[in-house]
Amino acid sequence: MKTLHVGNSIVIDPESSPSPAVVVYGGLYGWEGKWLVHEIPASLRGSAIFVLPTHFTHDCNACLKELHTKISPANISSYSLCGYSRGGVEVYRYRNLAQWKILGLIDPSAPTMGGFPETVLDSFSSKIRCVCVLGAELGERRIRWQDSQFRQTLAGSESKDRRAGDSTPAHALVVL
Repeated sequence: MKTLHVGNSIVIDPESSPSPAVVVYGGLYGWEGKWLVHEIPASLRGSAIFVLPTHFTHDCNACLKELHTKISPANISSYSLCGYSRGGVEVYRYRNLAQWKILGLIDPSAPTMGGFPETVLDSFSSKIRCVCVLGAELGERRIRWQDSQFRQTLAGSESKDRRAGDSTPAHALVVL
């Protein structure tokens, strides 16, 4: 496994092909790029290519172009786009950029915070495999999977008062 620092992102290459590629936008307070590297479980880092933009303002198309300078598209089996916290807005923004296999939201900001309607992902519902809001609201909709395996992970997803939890993205990525 190699960790590559390219212009706008960090690429984790499992050095096995073909592998799925997952672009993961992080959030505020430096919870993106380099910080995300160690939040992804080793087993996942060894089985998928991760593209971690170093800032949520970096253009996803530029990050994908940088990825392709290091890893040939022929060695990538599929592409997915995920956003953690503020990075969720980038999922809404780049939902049409590529043929994403999965759109993942990990404790995301509401679409309205990025100027998108609450219905922005309605036509993509079949691609969403992990929506983890952890007690936060997505517009006026409340999404909580109370009996899902997600809530039973070791990292935990909710505090004792059953509200938003520790916001650790690693356990949400495991579901993907």
